[in-house]
Amino acid sequence: MAQITHCYTCFSSQENLLTSWLGNLNQLKDILDHGRLKVDLISEGFSPVIKLGETWQRASEFLVDIVKYAWYSHLIDESFRQNTMLASFNRVTHEAAIQQFREIDRMSYDGNKAFLVSSYNEIIEGMETVGNSDVGSQLIFLRQQRKYKEKAN
Repeated sequence: MAQITHCYTCFSSQENLLTSWLGNLNQLKDILDHGRLKVDLISEGFSPVIKLGETWQRASEFLVDIVKYAWYSHLIDESFRQNTMLASFNRVTHEAAIQQFREIDRMSYDGNKAFLVSSYNEIIEGMETVGNSDVGSQLIFLRQQRKYKEKAN
């Protein structure tokens, strides 16, 4: 009779355990995923990272950032090693070329602006010499706008 009671207690505690697992399936899945990930990381040579994650109290705050930093540092080093163009990149020369381009672009913009103003003035003067009265009010308005622009510059 004692064995039957003992087995009933075993089944009862197992039922309670299984019921609690059923209520927390997401956590159980996370535990299984963690186990699989740990095995994969060990096979890829990341045992020191796992050990650090399991023993360092602040690993949850900083370990991901440290691993990302190490990964990107490795990628940069590999990129420089494999790509001679990238390895010979000179920031100072690159920035000087950018500055030269900006200056040429600004000069081109200023030249085009001066050309447009000159063309505009020629058109206005041509309209004035024609003496067309229909254009009179428009010319007055355009002259005023031109004066405002000249004062602003």
